[in-house]
Amino acid sequence: MPFSSIYFLVIIGLVWFVLLIKFREHKDFKVSSIILSFFTLLVLFIFMSDTLDYWNKKQGNFQRISGSCEVYYEEAVGRGTDPSFNVFIDDVLYSSADIKAFEANKEGTYECTIQVLPITETLYNIE
Repeated sequence: MPFSSIYFLVIIGLVWFVLLIKFREHKDFKVSSIILSFFTLLVLFIFMSDTLDYWNKKQGNFQRISGSCEVYYEEAVGRGTDPSFNVFIDDVLYSSADIKAFEANKEGTYECTIQVLPITETLYNIE
């Protein structure tokens, strides 16, 4: 999830929090506060995982995985979907939405080594 989406979610959470404080005496106050707490924890989790991956990428800390790779491109299907570059190693899917970075790789099954970001396991490089 890009940082701009996280900021949008934080703004929605802040607006919800202000409305929650304003209507503190409302009958659904407890339910709203539980939902707000869950929403806040979800946004915090997403933000932290993206931040940790960003930090690992800047430091060059990648997880290297080797094996028999099944490589294929997945086309966009309808609105709201992006094409992606996918690699299966030992029945585990590693995916990247940045198709331009992997245009030189051919589809098929062959031995390879990939580098993934350690937290979200997003594909970074394939050799």
